[in-house]
Amino acid sequence: MQCASPLYSKLLKLIWDKAKDSLTNCKRLVVIGDSFPATDFLTRKMFLESFSSNTLYELIIVSPSQETISNVKDLCHFKEPKTFRNLEEYIENYEKNEQ
Repeated sequence: MQCASPLYSKLLKLIWDKAKDSLTNCKRLVVIGDSFPATDFLTRKMFLESFSSNTLYELIIVSPSQETISNVKDLCHFKEPKTFRNLEEYIENYEKNEQ
């Protein structure tokens, strides 16, 4: 990752390291609004590495796209996530489960 400013590079590295650490240790993940396109190499690599040693108990994906759902399942090594077509559907379901 090449950045113009050394300070910016340091800060960005800290953020990426924290994100990877969080993914490596999380047990429940909710993915909203990211399709994980093939061109996003760094994010895809981070997810693949994080979930090579971490097993999620629950994966929730909010997306109308079957391609996105498939991408996230593959990146997290999780076969049967809970899926919702949109944020409204997810929130309605979440509220029902919390009562």
